[in-house]
Order: sequence, then structure tokens, then C-alpha cells
Amino acid sequence: MGMIKGKKEYKKFLDGETLTARQAILANCFQCNGLQDSREDCKGYHCPLYDHSPYGSVERGLEKL
Repeated sequence: MGMIKGKKEYKKFLDGETLTARQAILANCFQCNGLQDSREDCKGYHCPLYDHSPYGSVERGLEKL
């Protein structure tokens, strides 16, 4: 099993390294999910980064808002 997306980027953040925008999104998603090894959609429809999350849905309907 490979490393979960965001874990390595979150470690880089904690080490004080500069992250790209994509790395910061991955690190935030990992942190927001409670540092859990989850490969599922977080269903965080109200998160401004949801559309960019590694496991988020591509479509976002108004019924979710």
C-alpha cells in the first residue's frame, strides 16, 4: 500500500519547507481528515478546497450546499 496523498506534503510543511499550491492543498486535506489514511471523498462540500481535493467529487451540485 502506497503513501496516502498529503502525508508527505504535511510532513514537509511541519519541517518548515515551502510548498507549492498543489502540495498545500494535499497537506490541508490530509490534516483536515484528522491525519487519517483515508482514500475516500471527505464530502467537505463547504470547504473552499473541496474541488481540488485528491478524492473529492468532480461535480458539485447546489443540493450539497
